[in-house]
Amino acid sequence: MTGPSTDIGRDLVVFVDPQTSFKTAATDIPAAADAVRVITASVNGKSPFAMFEDKRGSSTPFGVIDQKRTAEWSLECYAYVTTRGTAPDWADLLTSGGWQLGSNRSAFNTTITGGTTTVPAFTSVTSGATLAEGDAVLIETGNGTGAYEIRRVTNISTLNVTVTPALQNTPAAGARVYGAIIYKPKDAKDTTPDANTIWAFNNNSADRAIGSVVGSNSFTMGGDEAARISFSGTARQDDRLVATTLATPLLTGGTTGVGITVTTNVAYAEGLESMEWTFSDGGTTEPETFLVTNVSGTSWTITRAQEGTVDPGTTWPAGTRISPYQPAGIYAGTPIPATSGQLVVEGSAFQAGSISVEVDQGIIYRENVHGDAYVVDGYVGGKRAVTATLDGWSFFDSTLLQALNARSRTSVSVLAQQGEAEGGIFAIEMPTFKFEEPDMDRGGDEVTVSMTGQAIGTTAETEIYLMIG
Repeated sequence: MTGPSTDIGRDLVVFVDPQTSFKTAATDIPAAADAVRVITASVNGKSPFAMFEDKRGSSTPFGVIDQKRTAEWSLECYAYVTTRGTAPDWADLLTSGGWQLGSNRSAFNTTITGGTTTVPAFTSVTSGATLAEGDAVLIETGNGTGAYEIRRVTNISTLNVTVTPALQNTPAAGARVYGAIIYKPKDAKDTTPDANTIWAFNNNSADRAIGSVVGSNSFTMGGDEAARISFSGTARQDDRLVATTLATPLLTGGTTGVGITVTTNVAYAEGLESMEWTFSDGGTTEPETFLVTNVSGTSWTITRAQEGTVDPGTTWPAGTRISPYQPAGIYAGTPIPATSGQLVVEGSAFQAGSISVEVDQGIIYRENVHGDAYVVDGYVGGKRAVTATLDGWSFFDSTLLQALNARSRTSVSVLAQQGEAEGGIFAIEMPTFKFEEPDMDRGGDEVTVSMTGQAIGTTAETEIYLMIG
């Protein structure tokens, strides 16, 4: 992407691609399908050094000792969801970032014959579709309402299915039931280390973060905002690319083994000889993308006419802008506003204005000692910590009664759902949640309560679930 001499935040584009090997980039070229529509993002590589400690009779340090490089990254996006059964754009950040797909039962499609709020009774299931314990389902609030509650299946007995927590609406005959997607934590994330290659572009520069490990997630729902998710962690390696220009003209003709001279060699990171860049004069000439096959200072060897572009048939003059290749991202879905949904605590509707959930993946990085330019050599998964805060008015029959439970550290179930239309629902369930002593603000127009606590798992990977429908 070309643009003004100053990097512009509105031009931020991010691509995420899962890696098969922790130390090797998933790809040298970002793909349009890997785009994630983000609100903010940062990639920060560091090249630290230490001063010589020996004394040489001078008031200034004698020199520096290079330290190993490090890199940190973070991004925030809306919890975009799309057609029911289709993973969202940000799914790779989950499934290669400490989470796993529990199931995707999008083929499941039936109706309600009756039942209770905890054990709905279904009609015969669509041919070939299945449902199992641990799956997520959408259950329509009434026949033809088009509004759904999303729940996790905890037991199946013929066509009677137990869901947790209890529905807030009694199933009505003829109401639709659809399968959904459910994610849960992944204890085995370090067996074959989960990681992503993350590309972050602006109009003048790009970062490629290799071995990006998700260390923490943050989810926010309710209030006046759409549901949001943030991801942050450490990358093993950061390669930074900066736009440059042609130092000498490039004549038309030639495809492979073409030599060009650029104005500065800092525009190309070491070891990235398989990257693609784009010529652009900022005018009427159609940009041309090319592949770099060799770099020697400011002399590059290239293969022209990549990514469907062509040699324009005219000379690219000296001063032609050269910028890192950035495909047009492919995006799907829309944000989920806080105008519908529900918060259910221990089976009852809970009065809360906003919900925030923090997931610390417990990543413990292994740092190499000899022979490598980067400090992170791998990681192991420690203990996760899943914490949440619910803020809202102090209603006597819901909030305050749960505040009493908090004093005894009673375990409760918590489900937060935002959105209610098929293809527009995001939910978080914490089956076993312990509240801490709540904070109460008594000085406002209404007394407000802030209830915090931590989710625990009764077995492995059971402390939190993400559901999309």
